[in-house]
Amino acid sequence: MQCKEAIAQYLFHLRNLNKSPHTLKQYRIDLEQLAQALDEARIEDVTSEEFRHFAIHYEDVLLEAGFKPTSVRRKISSLRSFVHYLAVAHIIEEDFKSAILHTQPYQVEVRIPSMTEVSAVYHHYEEPAEMTSYEEWLPFRNRSIVQLMIDTGLKVAEIKNLRWGHFDQKERKLALLRKNLTFQWIDLMEKTVEDLQHYAKRTAELFDFEWEEGHALYFTDRGLMNEPMSERTVERVVERATAGESLDVRGSELRYFRLLQRSIQEDPEDLLKHFGYASKEQMIQRLQQLKPKR
Repeated sequence: MQCKEAIAQYLFHLRNLNKSPHTLKQYRIDLEQLAQALDEARIEDVTSEEFRHFAIHYEDVLLEAGFKPTSVRRKISSLRSFVHYLAVAHIIEEDFKSAILHTQPYQVEVRIPSMTEVSAVYHHYEEPAEMTSYEEWLPFRNRSIVQLMIDTGLKVAEIKNLRWGHFDQKERKLALLRKNLTFQWIDLMEKTVEDLQHYAKRTAELFDFEWEEGHALYFTDRGLMNEPMSERTVERVVERATAGESLDVRGSELRYFRLLQRSIQEDPEDLLKHFGYASKEQMIQRLQQLKPKR
């Protein structure tokens, strides 16, 4: 199969998986650059040995082109996902993604916010005493999003994908859609359950409806209750809260704050289940990176 045709087919596959526009855009940019590099190397067929050899050594190509290690890591990740798709779709015979490596050191500078900073973000959005309009409801929705993120350490994508049917009030659990498209139940604090119940009650009263399992827990418009917010919209909700408190704190750092706090008393297996890391080793490595250096 021609390389450009295979890339177009893979991007179509990603759209069918309901990937966010931001994710699709990044994959498209990375794979268009891959297609250009393959053209320059005069490699046309993804089933050829030349393509396999090129893919395995793609990191060298990117470094020679002057890309920074952070960009190289992302582009290699995009290539690995593409090769895996080619194998699953039976376009190539062998899934050789494990042979495609990124060797450059990569360290994202992370600043864990203090308890005072997290508290300020937590209470940034105020709950209106009365809500009679969509505009008055928005800060209330945003408040629930930020507080759920801080209470649980959920990722933006996990919050974005939440449906009413994923919230088990009796068992005090949430069902999270993981990357492998399976669901993982996590336990909630009693206060978090009460906050979600309060959010749901006031939202249903304002818009005059009964919650159904398929309703997005956080939606952007009354007429789009079956359509979840985009990841970018959730990110902006967090950004406005942190910027409003004159803080430079990312959503991922709020997640790491909760991870560090829970790691003090909880068993690693319980943390692994809750935070959804690929392996215990990966989670422990992340914790080591986050802990203050003495």
